[in-house]
Amino acid sequence: MSAVLSLLTASFAEAATYISNRSVGDGSVSLSITTDGTLGALTTANISDWTVVLTRGGASVMANSANSTFTIGGDALSATATDLLFDYSSAFDRVRIGLSGAAFQSWWCIQSTGQGCSSGGGAPSGGAEFVATAFSYTSQQYSGVQTIASINSAVPEPATWAMMIIGFGAVGSMVRTSRRRHAFSAA
Repeated sequence: MSAVLSLLTASFAEAATYISNRSVGDGSVSLSITTDGTLGALTTANISDWTVVLTRGGASVMANSANSTFTIGGDALSATATDLLFDYSSAFDRVRIGLSGAAFQSWWCIQSTGQGCSSGGGAPSGGAEFVATAFSYTSQQYSGVQTIASINSAVPEPATWAMMIIGFGAVGSMVRTSRRRHAFSAA
């Protein structure tokens, strides 16, 4: 029985989608990042899909897996069962989603203390998050480990449903077996 439960749990523990709406300086970013379910440090290979809406100065730009690139440098980005985290104090790490093509100089980036997201003047030193639209950016400084996005837990995971159904089945089986024993002993 435990082998069946392990198999069911493993088969359902796949993709995880983290969402967030963040204010960054005088802009904002809405994130939806889907991973392959890996927990711990993430690489670019662990990201399967993303949609990011960048808003600044009344203009919005959407970057997604069809029109942009997603790169992770270093091991500062990590995932838990509920949160996507970034360590702003680590050295030389960054995460960047940028629209493809030189005409769309719009991007979202988070950087650690030793890595730069922008080559333009005025970029803050230390850990920071950036939102850039049309060659202009805004930023906000951070330090330490911060939650970037979280899993929306309003709907139970498929593994939770599987465990609950198996549990009800086991209880039902025990009740049925108990009734049969009582029926035989009464006869």
